[in-house]
Amino acid sequence: MSNHKLGLVVTGENVVGVVLDFDITPPAVQGQFTWSLQAGDRVDALAVMYDRVVNFVREEHIAEVVLKASAAGRTVTVKHLGSAELRGVVAVASKTGGATVQLIQKAVVSRTFGERNADEYVGDNSFWDTAVSGDVLKTRREAAFLLLAAKG
Repeated sequence: MSNHKLGLVVTGENVVGVVLDFDITPPAVQGQFTWSLQAGDRVDALAVMYDRVVNFVREEHIAEVVLKASAAGRTVTVKHLGSAELRGVVAVASKTGGATVQLIQKAVVSRTFGERNADEYVGDNSFWDTAVSGDVLKTRREAAFLLLAAKG
């Protein structure tokens, strides 16, 4: 069984993902993507995303998914609720695809991983030079960082 893990961040109508292989030290980048909800009926779009995630997790033999959890903010907007809705679909689809699923709040990661907050690690190019084998696009680093933080 492979030790491929998928880090996911849901923002708005997008799912950002990075796959790392933890059988290698440092973990090796196996893939990265940004998927957007299709236009049109929202229920149909969520169903398509559900199927896409289930199939990806199965076909790529993903053992674990680490998903950025919702954060409590001062104001909740319709956009926040839409993201939470998509996040739930992605979490259930990941589980259905055969992976274990872990939800991690960014604030918790900032308190428990290293000496800096999560955003400082995400923006630190020298950290990424040694943290993983391969390049992670800056816009996808948060998803990869979740995996590193979950590993401990």
